[in-house]
Amino acid sequence: MATCFAYGQTGSGKTHTMGGEFQGKTQDSKNGIYALAAKDVFKFLNSAKYKSNKFQVSCSYFEIYSGKVSLKIRYKFLAQSGEHLG
Repeated sequence: MATCFAYGQTGSGKTHTMGGEFQGKTQDSKNGIYALAAKDVFKFLNSAKYKSNKFQVSCSYFEIYSGKVSLKIRYKFLAQSGEHLG
C-alpha cells in the first residue's frame, strides 16, 4: 500500500506537483506524482519476477478542501492484463 499526500497553503504548487503541469486550463498529468507512481507500480508488477502472478491494483483519489472530502477517482485493474474492473 502507498499513500501520496500533499498539504500546504493555497498557491504553493500542490496541484502541479501531484497532478502535473498546466497549459492554460489543460493539465498534462504525465509528470505528476500520481502518474509517476502508477507507472512505477505497473512496471514493477510487469517485471519478470512478478509477471506470472495475478495482482489487482486499486487506486483512489480524494480531495479535502475547506474541510470537505470528495472522491475524485476510483479504479481497479488487473495488473497482468491491464483490464479495468470498475
